[in-house]
Amino acid sequence: MSRTRKLYSKEERLSILRDYYSSGMGLRACARKHDLKDAGMITRWIKMYEGDKDFAGRISRVRNG
Repeated sequence: MSRTRKLYSKEERLSILRDYYSSGMGLRACARKHDLKDAGMITRWIKMYEGDKDFAGRISRVRNG
């Protein structure tokens, strides 16, 4: 049985990234927690949003507490 491809909205992706940065867990653990196909999805999302000022502001607040 094949796995159905799940599409994540920008808000869902940002929520997962906030969880990743704030929790201190590893990529694989975060991917498992959110039932992602693989940890590479998180890595791709980080690269995708690196230039996004809104994303950078949200993540810097999480990283800095």
